Amino acid sequence: MSSFRLNDLPTDIHLVICSYLWAVSPRTIRALYRVNRNFHEIAISFLYRGLSLSISSPEGLRNDVTALEENAVCQRYLQHARQLELTGRMLAVGDNDSWQRVVHQPFHSVDDSFSTAESLNPSFESVFVMDGKSDNREDALEAWNPLIYLLPKFQRLSDLIYNCDSKFPPQLLDTVSQHHPECKVHLRSFRFKSLNEPVTDPDELALAQSPLLHSLSIKCTYRDSRGVDDFNGDAAIRTVALAPNLKHVRILGCRPASSPQLQRARNIPRGEWKGFIPPVDIFKKAHLLSLSFCAYDDRLSRKKLDLWEKHIHFNSLQRMQFSVSDSTILRDMMINNQLASLEELCITLECQKTDETFKDVAESFFVALNPLKVLKVGGTLHRELVMKICEQHGGALHELSFTPYEDGYGMAGPPLRFNEDDFGAIANTCHILREIKITIRRSMGNRQETECYEALGKIRTLREVNLQLDCTNAQNPGQPLAEWDEFNRMRSDTGMRLANGHLECAIINSAVDETLVRSIWDIISENNPKLQSLRVTPHGGSGFGNSHPGDLMTIVHNLSRTFFLSRSETDENKLDVFELTIETRENYDRSQREHEKIMLEKWGNRGLNGASWKVFQHLWPFSEETEDWREVWSSRPLQREDHAQ
Repeated sequence: MSSFRLNDLPTDIHLVICSYLWAVSPRTIRALYRVNRNFHEIAISFLYRGLSLSISSPEGLRNDVTALEENAVCQRYLQHARQLELTGRMLAVGDNDSWQRVVHQPFHSVDDSFSTAESLNPSFESVFVMDGKSDNREDALEAWNPLIYLLPKFQRLSDLIYNCDSKFPPQLLDTVSQHHPECKVHLRSFRFKSLNEPVTDPDELALAQSPLLHSLSIKCTYRDSRGVDDFNGDAAIRTVALAPNLKHVRILGCRPASSPQLQRARNIPRGEWKGFIPPVDIFKKAHLLSLSFCAYDDRLSRKKLDLWEKHIHFNSLQRMQFSVSDSTILRDMMINNQLASLEELCITLECQKTDETFKDVAESFFVALNPLKVLKVGGTLHRELVMKICEQHGGALHELSFTPYEDGYGMAGPPLRFNEDDFGAIANTCHILREIKITIRRSMGNRQETECYEALGKIRTLREVNLQLDCTNAQNPGQPLAEWDEFNRMRSDTGMRLANGHLECAIINSAVDETLVRSIWDIISENNPKLQSLRVTPHGGSGFGNSHPGDLMTIVHNLSRTFFLSRSETDENKLDVFELTIETRENYDRSQREHEKIMLEKWGNRGLNGASWKVFQHLWPFSEETEDWREVWSSRPLQREDHAQ
């Protein structure tokens, strides 16, 4: 019987294998690229299929273009790249001080997880000041000319992702249209910068009407920090009517940074947008595939719903993201069957205390939807709603997210706490679920908490788990518990009605280290050996309601760490563990150590003498003069058997 060899397979089969591996394990492609000559050429087309250019200055762009043209390895991008991503900002002529501060980043392949299909709720900087200075058209043409020159040399370009703060470059759209007529243009964190000008910038107007425009993520606010009215939200709606092939829209709601100019403009009514100039009379109702309202513009009001109904067919949407506080909006969308094509939904339920019908309407809304593939629900959740969701959508769900919370003001509370039975319901109904994001209430690692991890492991189809560890403390936590020792029953020195034991609970719940997250992994993977990744993010331990003792905040900032764990692709018995917060934490720790050193030299102590520090010392004794408190603590072990704490 002849032996089987990869080299004997036809080239078409090699391509199929590489396509599959690129989708599930890009690192495996890199291994094949290095060790198998037949896969080498095919793998190259995957490894160089995405190019990211960081824009900083004309000189930096020229250097990148030269390298891509003259370096034999870099030329592979021109041959194989399908996606070209542009990030950064082209600094304006005369902005010499800023030029000195910018460090040019070399071009690189796009990340393995890169996708032109942007997240329903993308990350972006939501505090907006104002649009930066832009070059005149002649200077901009000169600055961007190296890119215009390079674009025709790409052989397979299918997607251009523009994620720059600069105004969209002159001639870029014309060049793409001429040399890559099938290329899709994706605008990320975009802004029209000429909406207050007497005449709309011709390049921006052409972009709004372009048949190449495929997706638009646009940053908008009420006014900028100069007090100038912003009309990017209006322009987005107009673009929906003008761009014939636009399929995906994200409204990225921003808030303006505070300023005296903004304060002076607070009583001035916002003006009406005059539209694109010269006006474009084309109007049609669009068939979008996805629509998201994000951050400070996420709430779907009656006025907003009516406005968008005039411009899009809601029943063509396959993906949608919004928040809602008005039950009549959910009721009307349900009655009118507006979301008949929906497959993915990201929704925040903001049930107000005065709306007695909201819970019932929310249940009916989810039951009326066709089974969803992806569902992310946050805000005011209740157990009956979770059960209805599982019954209606569980059989189709690939991805599920439950993130209950309350805002402490008008929303009904307290938030839902998931228990072992809830995870059992998910396991019994969601038979093809691969990803879950869910909040688990920390309770000092006791059996109630550990049972949630154990039950989560019984959802055996899961491959990716994202745990939000809820460490929040009640505004009024109540009387000391009878089982507490004398120290914990003592009144703390916080000036609040807190015992030492309340602070101890907050500190222990927030203490998340590598030992704890490995234990969580071990518990979940006991019943689910195919688990591929786990993300653990603690939050909320530094305060009691709206009160945040300063010393407790300092402690929790160090103890509360986010981790990502993944099964090694080369050795399934090996676990890779990364602390995602390490850089910001260590930067903060360095500044705090300097402060503590000054305090020690000047006053003979590090200033670690508040109520929370007394509790910390009680838990993990240390010498203030010779030991660093950051090195002495550890997480509390999880209880695996039913016994008293």
